[in-house]
Amino acid sequence: MEAIGFVEDLRAAYSSARCAVVPLLAGGGTPLKFVEALAYGLPVIATPLRGQRPLDVRDGENCLLAEDGEAFAAALIRVLADGAPELGRRGRELAAERYSIEALSELLPPDRPTAAPWGRRTCVQGLAGRSEIADLRPKPLLQS
Repeated sequence: MEAIGFVEDLRAAYSSARCAVVPLLAGGGTPLKFVEALAYGLPVIATPLRGQRPLDVRDGENCLLAEDGEAFAAALIRVLADGAPELGRRGRELAAERYSIEALSELLPPDRPTAAPWGRRTCVQGLAGRSEIADLRPKPLLQS
């Protein structure tokens, strides 16, 4: 295991990894690193998500959840020794079905304006943990 710090190219980092570990003991909001690892198709080993928005994950189906350090280490050893391509594949399917931009945009009410993926308006996590709609269009320069 290697802590590599800031990563310029996430795709390259994920493609060289054999699994992702998400040992979150506390926190709030949605654990985006968890969803991101699922989307990259990596087997994910995580602690149960407490204090966060629940994800629709199932232990042993699309990730491995471990209650304590011993169980976490055993799951990690098992994945590193034997691989877990089916777990990664099912996690990727879950991310596409439930957490992709397209899937999340379907949750918006029909009368709410939407934009193309990565469009001018996007949902961002606010400082207080609330989701907010941010207008990312360039602001016009002041005319004199």
